[in-house]
Amino acid sequence: TFRLSIAQPLHVEAGSFEFTTLEVVNRETGELGLVSQTWGVADTGRDYNLEASYGTALMDGMAEVSAFSRVEFNETPVANESETDYAVGARFAIRY
Repeated sequence: TFRLSIAQPLHVEAGSFEFTTLEVVNRETGELGLVSQTWGVADTGRDYNLEASYGTALMDGMAEVSAFSRVEFNETPVANESETDYAVGARFAIRY
């Protein structure tokens, strides 16, 4: 079998996250109150994944050999740079 896949994971264009907690707002009296914090979600660039895998049976189905390769592309919008990560693997199995 041979499989080739191209994917683009979920991506956030823009937004923010607001987190509200109950905290001590006056240290002298111990008064509690709600405190909100807002965190911005920055655009980190789009990710693309390319994956290829191959597997075949050997020795009348008693053994199997397979291999895969994965490449991840990450585009950074701020500096117009791209980052590429690679992964490769292989497997050999014998049933007895």
